[in-house]
Amino acid sequence: MYAEHKVDYFNSTLLQSVCEAYNPIVDLWDNGAPATGLAGSDYEDFIFRDRVLDIIAAHDPAEPLFLVHTPHVAHCPLQVPPDWLARFGFVTNDEAECSVQTSYIFPASTPGDFRCRAQYHAMVSLLDEVLGNITGALKARGMWEETLMVLTSDNGGPSDPQESASSNHPLRGGKYSHWEGGIRATAFVSGGFVPPAVRGTTNGGIVHIADWLGTFCALAGVDPADAVAAAAGLPPVDSVNVWPLLSGANATSPRTEFPVAPGALVSGNYKLLLGNQIEATWAGAVYPNASSPGRPVDPGPTLACGQAGCLFDVVADPTEHVDVAGAHPDVVAALKARLKELEPGFYTNADNFTGATICPPDANVTPCACWAALNVWGRFLGPWSDYHYEGAAAGALPSA
Repeated sequence: MYAEHKVDYFNSTLLQSVCEAYNPIVDLWDNGAPATGLAGSDYEDFIFRDRVLDIIAAHDPAEPLFLVHTPHVAHCPLQVPPDWLARFGFVTNDEAECSVQTSYIFPASTPGDFRCRAQYHAMVSLLDEVLGNITGALKARGMWEETLMVLTSDNGGPSDPQESASSNHPLRGGKYSHWEGGIRATAFVSGGFVPPAVRGTTNGGIVHIADWLGTFCALAGVDPADAVAAAAGLPPVDSVNVWPLLSGANATSPRTEFPVAPGALVSGNYKLLLGNQIEATWAGAVYPNASSPGRPVDPGPTLACGQAGCLFDVVADPTEHVDVAGAHPDVVAALKARLKELEPGFYTNADNFTGATICPPDANVTPCACWAALNVWGRFLGPWSDYHYEGAAAGALPSA
């Protein structure tokens, strides 16, 4: 596993991290310890693929299996093996601005090799093949007909050409924004467990990424509540079982609302936005292009919704072109009141962590995660909270 959001695909070194100043720090963990034998041994997503295939090969098909595969590809940096990039030599309408956040594409690549659109296409194609490998392995073991496979994204693509210049067309905005281009992500379910009647269909019901927990727990017949988290003062699990919606048993989703941020709430057909909203524009189907110099979308124009609020019907108007706040003041008032009710339940780890850490009070390296990487885990990013060592004997921590 990896913990940070941006990691070198070929050596697993941290990038764009608070610990980057102390590099080299490796972000790859294996079975409760630094992945010393794996880091740098292959392209990262091939390492993940091989582990998944090994698990499937060793598993007894008669027993249940819950398997989480979190691919790194196609997140920035836009790095991909050269043979995969070569498959997209036909891409001609390309640019190289992603080189600002991607120092090299593959070992021995040169600045002249940068073709950002081709790099991204190659990464998505690689992911597609990896998923095919996994699906094939499940079928070969006779497990596919009992499998529910869920593929889900966590956010829309970033619009910054220096990052990966995604086009969320026709939706407005992108990653880091509260527009549909930033929060409306793609997901699909597949496998023999999916009822035949809903295979090949689409579903527009509201599903939050947090709802997969409640759904998987319901299918497995276990309680999604987390007693350990509750004892630590964390808020209760906010996750609902959406399998009745996805399986076709229900026509509507049990999820009717979700707060996006302190100034954004989706409820039913409507989205309320308060304050200044960045990236308040739309990218074309092909972006970037000759008509989009610099950074036209990210952060782009800001829409000042203020405390009065903007309101969009994201079902009738998913591209968010028409602010209907003036036509529905009652809806605006109701959603503002509801958002106020929900605010006490908002949680961010940085603001709420109060537990003890393994770092000494006089540590000269901050944050604690960086100190632990340098002094405990041999330059690997690893656990730094005392919670992970509850019950361990004194002096049981690994030596620096």
